[in-house]
Amino acid sequence: MDNQIIYPMIHWLQQHCTAEYYTLLYLVFSGLLLLVSHRLLGLLGLYLFNALSLFAANIQVLGFTSFAWFPEPIALGIVTATATFLGSDIITEHYGVKKAQLGIFISLFMQLLFMLMMLGGMGYRHLNTAVESSIQTLFMPGPRLLVSSIVAYGISQYVDIHLFKLIKKWCQERYLWIRTLGSMIISGSVDTAVFSVLAWIVFNPSPVGIKQLFLSYILVGYLMRILVQTLSVPLMYLSYYTKPTNELIVLHPSITANGIEPRFPISSNHQ
Repeated sequence: MDNQIIYPMIHWLQQHCTAEYYTLLYLVFSGLLLLVSHRLLGLLGLYLFNALSLFAANIQVLGFTSFAWFPEPIALGIVTATATFLGSDIITEHYGVKKAQLGIFISLFMQLLFMLMMLGGMGYRHLNTAVESSIQTLFMPGPRLLVSSIVAYGISQYVDIHLFKLIKKWCQERYLWIRTLGSMIISGSVDTAVFSVLAWIVFNPSPVGIKQLFLSYILVGYLMRILVQTLSVPLMYLSYYTKPTNELIVLHPSITANGIEPRFPISSNHQ
């Protein structure tokens, strides 16, 4: 199946899609995954989507691509990383700030477990050196990227959900697009700057130059995030149609209204 369907499809996309066009396709693809996760599993689906997107973004960021409108290579993972902020905004909008904060902890904890598992498994002597080399290429930078990701993700996501709540209050719960776009743009700048400085200078054994850091990681990455964030705003409106009527999830007592841990089904209107 891989040789007959998946690889030929990927090769076709690489040959026939420009980076700009494929960014739009991948944004639509990621948005569909987000909405399907919300529809099928509700709050739990959003938690899982954000955690897995964080894994994927930290792997994708190791790669680069080029856009016709900019001469410098651009780090990948922008669309995937942006999707986690949209996921957090959807949680904040429909389920409240406390549940969004819990989502941040879940994503970071799952990322830590994942990296520890992958690093722990590297102690085996591989019979297939090609597989071993691939694993090391993907996960040996892990500790550096993991620490950078945890710090940047934690700070920026905290800024995102509280800014989203603040703008919602200022707008008297109107203008959904303003609080969605405003919170993501500001928190995205925090995430991009903190992660880039930590990953490519502070914790990097071969620090990149200031010019490359600013152009390839911060400036262009941030401009790309603004574009992706703007295009993803309609997904927030669609989340009202994908929100399930009842949620099958067990919540921690500290984030419930009456201090009693509810068990499913839980009304989707519970804050």
